Amino acid sequence: MSAADVLARLAAARSADVEVWAGDGWHGSGTGAVRVERDGDGLVLSEAGVWGPDGSRPMRWRAASRWRLDGEALAVEHVRQGVPAAAVLDADGAHWAARAPHACGADWYSVGLTIEADAVVVTWTARGPNKDDRITTRYV
Repeated sequence: MSAADVLARLAAARSADVEVWAGDGWHGSGTGAVRVERDGDGLVLSEAGVWGPDGSRPMRWRAASRWRLDGEALAVEHVRQGVPAAAVLDADGAHWAARAPHACGADWYSVGLTIEADAVVVTWTARGPNKDDRITTRYV
């Protein structure tokens, strides 16, 4: 699947299912709606929904990511708490992987994308002395 095909699949997304895992065993999940806006030659996916830790009261969440073509690759910028994490992803079959991790202090963020029959699955990982986390979002 080409980068343009992946953007088209993301443009069709209407919902997001999110799972969060932390290195200390913490787990949470949620679901939300996705609003897609054209942004020049790319897309902005804005997510809003409800999620929460297992066994705890759910809370509202919001997230946004900007996607665009970078030649035959995909460029993504995810903004969380005002700090962007950016990556360029190259294809390896149905899986897309970041060329290099994004440094934030002593921690490293990386992203991968997998195409499924009914979803685009994006997984961010954070590793380092302060992080050992994984966030997976299924865009449907």
